[in-house]
Amino acid sequence: MVDLADAVRSLPLDASDARAWQQLVHDALADMLTEMLTLWSEVSRIEAALSGKAKLAPALARTVSETRAFPLNPDIDHAARIAAGILVTYALLCGLWYATGWHQGANAVLFST
Repeated sequence: MVDLADAVRSLPLDASDARAWQQLVHDALADMLTEMLTLWSEVSRIEAALSGKAKLAPALARTVSETRAFPLNPDIDHAARIAAGILVTYALLCGLWYATGWHQGANAVLFST
């Protein structure tokens, strides 16, 4: 894991003014890669422990046991905005259908769903 991050950090850089920027990008990529692989390793160990194939390390077991579930609050405002948008869309389409006397207006209303 460290070798891979070091390989990313040591990728060749252009001999231009963007050299410092490229090094920052390589360093950030290496850090993200290290963090992702560490998390993936922890997830794999937790999955193995849940299936009974292995035991968790004491530090990881302590971290897992201290983790609290958080309640998911309903997002009433978001649902209301979506419902209002749908209502306005249907009202406009039905109004267009009624105002123009369009014979196939019902299809436009049905296709908007």
